[in-house]
Amino acid sequence: GPAGVRVNAICPGWVDTDINRSYRKNEATVATVIDMVPLGRWAEAQDLVGAVTWLSSDAARYVTGAIIPVDGGLAVGLSRRWQRDMQLPPG
Repeated sequence: GPAGVRVNAICPGWVDTDINRSYRKNEATVATVIDMVPLGRWAEAQDLVGAVTWLSSDAARYVTGAIIPVDGGLAVGLSRRWQRDMQLPPG
């Protein structure tokens, strides 16, 4: 901070990248991930750009020490599986 350095992190969830291609080939894994993520899909690399751009801009010049999940709601824990298990209505 005193040196003008800001340190922040984005925490992506399941992102469709080369590293995850082998997981994407397994239909059961794909279905499990989709079921866990409230937005109901894997992220694409483009989905992370907004958070990175914001943190890199003057709009976030007073933000430091932040951990920002960019995970389609996975960190919130309100997945369809959780709603089903708790017998809550979707939404």
